[in-house]
Amino acid sequence: MNGILKIELKDFREKITFSSLLILAIIAAASIWLGIDQDYGLYVLAGIFGIALIYVFIKYPKFWLNFVAVFTGTYFVETKPGVSAFDVIAGAFLLGGLFFWLIWTIGFKKERLFRNPADKAILIFFLFSPINAIIAVLNEVSFLDWFREFGSYAMILYYFPIRYHIREKQDIITFLICFSISVLYCVFNQFYAYNQRAISMAVYAFELERSLRINQTLFTAATILGIVFTLYTKKPILKTLVLFFTVLSFGALLISFSRTFWVILMAVVVIMMFYIDKKSRIQIITATLIILATIFGIVYSVFKDNTFVLLKVAEKRLTSTTKGQKDESVQIRFSEYDKVFEGIKSYPLGGNGLAKKISFFDPFGLYTINTNIIHNGYLWFMFRFGIPASLLIFFFYIYYLFKLERQTRKTKDKFLKALYLGCFMLMLLMIISDFTSAQFMYRDGIFTSAVAIAFAEKFVNYTSNSNQIELKND
Repeated sequence: MNGILKIELKDFREKITFSSLLILAIIAAASIWLGIDQDYGLYVLAGIFGIALIYVFIKYPKFWLNFVAVFTGTYFVETKPGVSAFDVIAGAFLLGGLFFWLIWTIGFKKERLFRNPADKAILIFFLFSPINAIIAVLNEVSFLDWFREFGSYAMILYYFPIRYHIREKQDIITFLICFSISVLYCVFNQFYAYNQRAISMAVYAFELERSLRINQTLFTAATILGIVFTLYTKKPILKTLVLFFTVLSFGALLISFSRTFWVILMAVVVIMMFYIDKKSRIQIITATLIILATIFGIVYSVFKDNTFVLLKVAEKRLTSTTKGQKDESVQIRFSEYDKVFEGIKSYPLGGNGLAKKISFFDPFGLYTINTNIIHNGYLWFMFRFGIPASLLIFFFYIYYLFKLERQTRKTKDKFLKALYLGCFMLMLLMIISDFTSAQFMYRDGIFTSAVAIAFAEKFVNYTSNSNQIELKND
């Protein structure tokens, strides 16, 4: 058996020595003493469980990656300011596991992970990124704040272990299912938050717009993948489950009232039409009508007579995008961008450092805003890292965007077609959305990019009818 809990006892007996038994006895004795005499029983149990989990992760890296895919749900939701205890635990688990795998695979196994110019570009970027810490500290940024942002973006490197281990059809399906569990956790958290913030507290109609505006990238990406796999799933039960998942993801996106992502989703679906056949286009239109009807039914069951009030609020939110430069939020962005351009002009080569804040005047609120948020991912990189390092990152994303586009056009196999098309749409989502917000640096945006890039490789020797389906990378 090749199950996760299988222990090779024969191999264990051959390697066991007197020294290892002595060390084990000392550890056991110390654990018993801490647990009984010092009342640290829970810590001892947690330590034993942690050691066992680490052993399983090392021995079964696919299980580790699937566990990470599920765990990211809590990681996406916990986005409070500052460094919380959860941030420390999540960082130790996610970053610790990633860096251990990279060091082990590159340093000890001597594996070739960098397969193309984009991989080399991001390698150069991260090799020189410690210099940015010096720049940040010189610009009065604490090292802890710098490391928090650096560690967050370093998660993009998860595409290396995913690409390395998740290479068979069943592995890909399992990984996507695990990631969908993470998405659903965020979806239901969004519904709960909206109920607490808007529905329960709303007095006036405009207050129904008040929502938790996080994970918009994740919900948009889940909706896109849901639409794609609905097209290519043949079994009625699976198609229904995928469609239901798509409805939930789209519903969470709707109640975020993120008009930018509504428009991006519509644009991406229109672009998708050029990469599918006529039958699939009809299916998309049909699925869209079903999703909208289902959403309306759910909204009506919750809001009753206030349903049309909510729809009017949503319509007002969407049509406000047509105001262009007259829109208040656009005016505030211009004021923000002026300060960002000043920072880029002052330090074009090395940037201002991660976590460096900007201060700009809000012409409508008539007060000064002091924040480290920049509502443009491209300006975000140039402001913090400088132009040269930013060009490396831009090349990285553009390279994989075109690679996925080519794979989508050339692939005939239905499963791979769906996979490539979905990932290509995700990369388009990232490229477009970063013109209005720094989604490259948000937790859900980072993992969305990592998943899309991980499956950008061309799979060869693929036989969809074989019992052992192997997807070997170039």
